[in-house]
Amino acid sequence: MKNEGAFDDVNPVQDARIPRNAREPGETFAYNLNRILRILEVLPLLPKAVIATASFAGLREGELRGIEWTGCTGDLLSVNRSIWKSVVNRPKTRASLQAVPVIRPAVEAIRLEWYGWHGFRRGIASNLYELGASEKVVQRILRHAKPHVTKERYTRRLILPFWRR
Repeated sequence: MKNEGAFDDVNPVQDARIPRNAREPGETFAYNLNRILRILEVLPLLPKAVIATASFAGLREGELRGIEWTGCTGDLLSVNRSIWKSVVNRPKTRASLQAVPVIRPAVEAIRLEWYGWHGFRRGIASNLYELGASEKVVQRILRHAKPHVTKERYTRRLILPFWRR
């Protein structure tokens, strides 16, 4: 609390030590890529976005809760706050304030062309039609007033992966 400015006197917990008989921390777990992809396969859209962000951005739980859309530029994800329970703080360390490289650098690193954020919006419409979703369902997801707008302006011919050609 003192280092966050909430307490402005001498630190009352100076010279504190961890007891010798304190139990050792338990074993921790790391999700491997295969398990992450299996989890993502079964999730609905919004939880999938959270899990994908948690899996691929390396943020702490409180930083995930503190993400703001204004912090995402397409190249970088700024980490400006951390939320634990209902308390909003700065990230844990000065180094944690550094932006996380996301999306565009990753796409370019695998030699794919970046088509901008709207390409994902057109992609969901096109993929849903490809999967057999009705015009009305796709219209509701994209929140267009008329289904023909979605079909005419948001669907593109998809480039199928090599294993589906």
